[in-house]
Amino acid sequence: MRSGSGASPFQHYLLASRSTLYSALLALPLFLLYEAAALLFRQDMANIRNGADVLLKQILGLLGIGGLLHVSMAMLAGLVIVIWINRHQAVGPIRWHYFPYMLGESLVYAVGLGMVVSYIVQSILLGPASMNLPAQIILSLGAGIYEELIFRVILVTALFWALHRLCRVSRVPAYALSAVLAALVFSGFHYVGALGDVWTWPSFLFRFIAGLVLSGLYITRGYGITAYAHALYDLLVTFKAL
Repeated sequence: MRSGSGASPFQHYLLASRSTLYSALLALPLFLLYEAAALLFRQDMANIRNGADVLLKQILGLLGIGGLLHVSMAMLAGLVIVIWINRHQAVGPIRWHYFPYMLGESLVYAVGLGMVVSYIVQSILLGPASMNLPAQIILSLGAGIYEELIFRVILVTALFWALHRLCRVSRVPAYALSAVLAALVFSGFHYVGALGDVWTWPSFLFRFIAGLVLSGLYITRGYGITAYAHALYDLLVTFKAL
């Protein structure tokens, strides 16, 4: 991330906060909180993990990285490496006061996500909770860090690259189509596996629209803010604040 010397403070914040460096720095404590809580409350979790977390661990298992601890350490190492590689994106010292602003921005998006998507679909994504509160909180944190990594960072980026670079689709249509396709996959993923939800049109449509909004948010504001917006939204739903 490079900004011209004439950029206003607000413009600099917008550029910096969506950069890979600031996104990874913001995501790091969310990842550590999720993994620490999952370890501390492992009896309450009854070995239940976020589905995207499990999917990523299965993929890494194919590469010879197995076991929850080893995979978590690989994820931690990946974040640290990304931060190190992109350390020069910052113009001057890292502006640590940006991170509370990014958290506040994420909270605004989380509330907006709940209000807008609920209004469009006229239904509630989560039914009566079947898990204890610690498990719900931990899975909410995991949804932010892992679902956004897989369905936004990896999937949206891969789809955009394929459409833009291989199929020669211009940037804006390629981003739009990538967001739609990723949202479809994101919604469908929630019904896969033994712990998947029972498929219904309202819940599928809700998740599709939520995925579309989150994909757009990732494209415009980066991974870190999107991950926190997703996690905060799930927490607000868990505590019935939306």
